[in-house]
Amino acid sequence: ILVHILYLLKDLIRLKVESLFHDPPHKTLLIRFLGAKFGEEHEKIARRFRDEILKDTRFISYPEHLKNLIVLSDSLASSIERRILRIKGSVSWPSGVYVENYNLLNIFDPRRKTLLIDGNIDLEKIVSKIKSMTDETNKILRKADHEKVSDTILYNILYLIYELTWIKNDIPYSLADTRVPTHTTFDHLYAAAAMSNMISFDEDKEVLRGYYVVIDFPGIQRFISSGRKTGDFWAASWLASNIMWSIAEEFTGIYGFDVIISPTSRFNPYAVRSIERWLSKINEVEIQDVVKDIKKIFNCIYGYIYGTDSCEKDVLQKLYLQPIIPATISMLLPSIAAESSDKLADKIAETYKIVWRRLVDEDIINKIRSRSTEDCVYMYLNKVLERNIDLISTPPQGLRIYVVDIERLYKRLTDCLNKDLEACRELSLKIDHNSFEDLTKRYEINIHDIASMLLWHLLSTRATDLAEKFGSVKIPAPRSFWIHNDDALTPVSKTYVDAKGDWQPCNLCGYEPAVLRFSKKPGQDDYIDEVKESIKKDISECI
Repeated sequence: ILVHILYLLKDLIRLKVESLFHDPPHKTLLIRFLGAKFGEEHEKIARRFRDEILKDTRFISYPEHLKNLIVLSDSLASSIERRILRIKGSVSWPSGVYVENYNLLNIFDPRRKTLLIDGNIDLEKIVSKIKSMTDETNKILRKADHEKVSDTILYNILYLIYELTWIKNDIPYSLADTRVPTHTTFDHLYAAAAMSNMISFDEDKEVLRGYYVVIDFPGIQRFISSGRKTGDFWAASWLASNIMWSIAEEFTGIYGFDVIISPTSRFNPYAVRSIERWLSKINEVEIQDVVKDIKKIFNCIYGYIYGTDSCEKDVLQKLYLQPIIPATISMLLPSIAAESSDKLADKIAETYKIVWRRLVDEDIINKIRSRSTEDCVYMYLNKVLERNIDLISTPPQGLRIYVVDIERLYKRLTDCLNKDLEACRELSLKIDHNSFEDLTKRYEINIHDIASMLLWHLLSTRATDLAEKFGSVKIPAPRSFWIHNDDALTPVSKTYVDAKGDWQPCNLCGYEPAVLRFSKKPGQDDYIDEVKESIKKDISECI
């Protein structure tokens, strides 16, 4: 079974790589310069562009056995408007007719638009810039193509720098479809890579599989607002942000950055940090050069955004400190990620505990311990942490985890479209089956095409509800602080009570027992002697 999974994973990564190159990123420019010849030429140009970026790497050979699946990932990533234009019949788009359009329209308000390409395009300059971009990308990939670098990590490097090197070389964006100018070619290419996670590698291509996952950190407002000072608010936000990314990172390291649907890995400084963490385990000069190259590209892009106009200023270090990852993330994982939705939910819950302990050890305890010999405050903090290590190593609360089994949902969706009224009720879909049947016959529409379009709409808008019927849900119980036994309450940890067995509520959050009790003398702005003696004892080596 393990060998079979590894074989499928290798094919999955290859499918994702090819999905990123199935269209040339400069599609709009090609329509402009090739005109009616675009249809017959753009695939050849896409292949040459692909070969320039992947030459002399392990991904250079084209996987012919995945060709049909690459077409399928392209189709699944297409917007509903593009699919409508492909329908046979009176509304179908005439073959060989292409629209010149250089405006990206706001999908919510098409009156708002951005001009991507102006009228003064120098073809020679564009070709030169594209050559510079392919050379730069290929150079990084060749350096990263080390035997200790897995296929997934190499793919992640490509995923991360692909669009950025395009921007860095000042090449204009193109529209994915000039008839539906609401998204760019890169939007479509990255979406196609993500859709690969739903594709079945079986002969039956009309089966979609995988898991749509929503992970939520409940009570995030309460968690953050427990602080008193600005630094407290930042620390809580940063901690929650890093926990959520670290959970996702465990899966991106195996299946690729594209599994994160929200927030995107594109332009994400946390994704750079993940690459840095993965590659730090390989003590090779060229591999560490790859990290430097990627960071420099990011600094160039963000330097431009923040107005430094420099590739040398380390903007990334500041961005690492920003809690930009939200408390709710969604992922699209392939079917090989787990045997069932229940097991995947359990795996995510266990991953949460692991990354929490790692974050506490690496980013809190170790840093405080390293300064405890030279600073009295850090020495005291280190002593407190050592006494409370059992409490700190456990996450303060659980996560809400929703996992939708895509295969189960997709089957009921196709059942509904095939006049199964019970399936329609389960999905809360109201369909006029007579009109629907007439429409599909008249325009020769495959029911599975309709089902795949509806599937993504349901997943992206109703995943938390659908997980109850077509997957698994994990709702955390509140953390316990006491054990009730023989009509008595016993604290889970002795830290919660003082020498007399008394306890106090935490005056920061108000709902947990206090761990540190700095009691003051009645009516005085001075701490009681027991508190001062305890602190002196902890920092005796420093005094």
